[in-house]
Amino acid sequence: MRIDKIRVKNFKGFSEEVFELNPHFTVFNGDNAKGKTSVLDVLAVAAGSFLRGIDAAANESRGIDKNEIRVVTKDNQPLPQLPVEIHTFGTVNGKNITEGWLRTIEKLSKKTTTTFKKTRSIVMIAEEMLKQSRSGRDVLFPVIAYHGTGRLWAEHEEKKATCKKTGQGVSQAYNNCLSPIPGNPRYPNLNKNDSRWRHRRVAREWAVKYLPKYEDGRLSACEIAEFAAQKGFFSVWFSVYNSHDDVKKALIESFIGTAINCFDNMGGYKPVYRNPNNPADPI
Repeated sequence: MRIDKIRVKNFKGFSEEVFELNPHFTVFNGDNAKGKTSVLDVLAVAAGSFLRGIDAAANESRGIDKNEIRVVTKDNQPLPQLPVEIHTFGTVNGKNITEGWLRTIEKLSKKTTTTFKKTRSIVMIAEEMLKQSRSGRDVLFPVIAYHGTGRLWAEHEEKKATCKKTGQGVSQAYNNCLSPIPGNPRYPNLNKNDSRWRHRRVAREWAVKYLPKYEDGRLSACEIAEFAAQKGFFSVWFSVYNSHDDVKKALIESFIGTAINCFDNMGGYKPVYRNPNNPADPI
């Protein structure tokens, strides 16, 4: 599988973007909260469409979540932007899918789901590959893996691979392949000894909960910082309040051990990289 281009509309922070990928290697470089992880999520949705054709691994396919719909605020009211679209173009098993495959959310309801009606091209290729494999032919399946930074400190429980039926080997190969970790409720089978990801998720939930209260004046920047210091996870709060400089300043001052001279004071409070041999000297 090779993904050459993705068109994204109303997904997370993206209004409308086109990403063209190098056929060999692509690196996304940018500041925090600029959309690097969102691009990974887009790629996970795109690649996950292939798994819809692998019956034993179809449940590993990743859709678009409700909380990934781009929201704009007008007159203090959140307005979800629809449709959400992830339109992917690329080559699978040597076949160039010129029309691409499309995943969308077109309307909101109690059971909002991602449509699959325009993914038939890639699903049919996957079904044919699985059929050939089960008939005894040698088939090279694509490696699909999402390695988010959460995997540095939270891992899925390892399970011994036991394949008793044809096709289970493919299922085992794609087990948790699109799990971003940390804290996605879609993946509850995490190592029970790893609690840090849960605490991080709780901290983010609190940060998001307080955001509208801050924006409409019910909470001050200092109160947000006080709550944040109690809950922990400076980076989570700093990310959620990335567009509010007064909150970021209060967070820097409230978290013990955070040096304010490691952030610029020109607006934005972006990290300033300094010479480790002379902390007063910015690099």
